[in-house]
Amino acid sequence: MLSRQIAMRDDNLEELSYALYNLSTMFETRGELDSALEYLKAYTDVKDILNQRSNAIDAYRAYVGMALEASEAKLTIA
Repeated sequence: MLSRQIAMRDDNLEELSYALYNLSTMFETRGELDSALEYLKAYTDVKDILNQRSNAIDAYRAYVGMALEASEAKLTIA
């Protein structure tokens, strides 16, 4: 659980997702299915946030790429 605390303190969502997944797996192995489900849900929430951030970054990159292409086209025409 120390890795979870460190990841939360450092606001490292990638590490937090690993910690939550590992905790879920550990509890599942021990037969503590309620706890396993709790950590699996938390893991899913964190992964959703990471995916949203990734999608936003991809969209921004595409926008910047199109803007650069449009600027280059204007320079070529002029």
